[in-house]
Amino acid sequence: EINLAGGSVRYLDGYIKTTKLVGADGRLYDIGRAPVDMPYVSIYSGFVVDHSRWKVSEVFTSPFSRDRFEKGYVQGAAAGMLEIHSRVQVLDGRIAAHTIVGDRQISSPPAGGALKIGSAAPPDTSFNANHLRLQAAAGGLPSNFTIASALPTDRTSTLVLSTEMLSESGLSSVELILNGNVVFAPDSDIRLRPGSILSVNGGAGRSMTFDGSIRVPGGLVGLSVAGGPIVFKAGAKIDVSGQWTNYLVSPATGPRTPNGGSIGLTGNITFDSDVVLAADAGATVSSKGKFEAGTAGSISLGSSNVIDLNSVTMSAYGLATSGQVAVGPLGGHL
Repeated sequence: EINLAGGSVRYLDGYIKTTKLVGADGRLYDIGRAPVDMPYVSIYSGFVVDHSRWKVSEVFTSPFSRDRFEKGYVQGAAAGMLEIHSRVQVLDGRIAAHTIVGDRQISSPPAGGALKIGSAAPPDTSFNANHLRLQAAAGGLPSNFTIASALPTDRTSTLVLSTEMLSESGLSSVELILNGNVVFAPDSDIRLRPGSILSVNGGAGRSMTFDGSIRVPGGLVGLSVAGGPIVFKAGAKIDVSGQWTNYLVSPATGPRTPNGGSIGLTGNITFDSDVVLAADAGATVSSKGKFEAGTAGSISLGSSNVIDLNSVTMSAYGLATSGQVAVGPLGGHL
């Protein structure tokens, strides 16, 4: 296991000394709660009794100016990054890139870990893996495999990644750059945390076959093969729609996003039957009953060939305004 997980800091219960202001009305105000329209005459430092005969001064504090109690809390930190550059790779283990989300971080959680395999910048492209296959389980090496053993031929030419591993890793950014072909197997099912980024780029002029499913609520999914075909098999699905959350029924336990994300496809795109691309908006009902409608996302098809849209269902619906679908290298709108 490669552990990139973020840590956390726990702040204990305690009393906090805060500045007190003396208002024009003679009352004391905590600086964090002081009314903005009140004139203030001084910073409170206690009541001073001057015993001039004895040349002694005493300072007394008011019982109403006690320190403020602050309940302890946990604050999580962002996870790390794993970057790999190698022509031959075997990743049969697991990646731990989760984060701890404190009660005060629900709306803005720490970022999960990042995985980057390969590079688009020469000369690093010389160290990219050739082909990529994404499937439910990667399949382990033989039990008697040692550092002196030769890799099976199919593992030297193709990087095999487990979609189960990616989905359970806690990663919030996955970028895969290859020199060859890319295949999403029929059992591939990638599910990343809300707002994550998934980018898969095949080699120029090579091919990509998508026969699985991807779910990234409010995230960004980009699939690209410059000058090569991207074939979506029957029933394939990419969904970046926002989430529907009712905190009156289910208390907040983690990050949620009502906004739809973005899908970007670049290559010579063809669709088999019943393909689904979704970037719809969701909505949230807060613990106080306040309704918040999300915004719809977008779908972009950058293809140099004529796309038959009769076999694909695309949606970017919103409760207030809908998103957009851009088709073609010039970004024409449907």
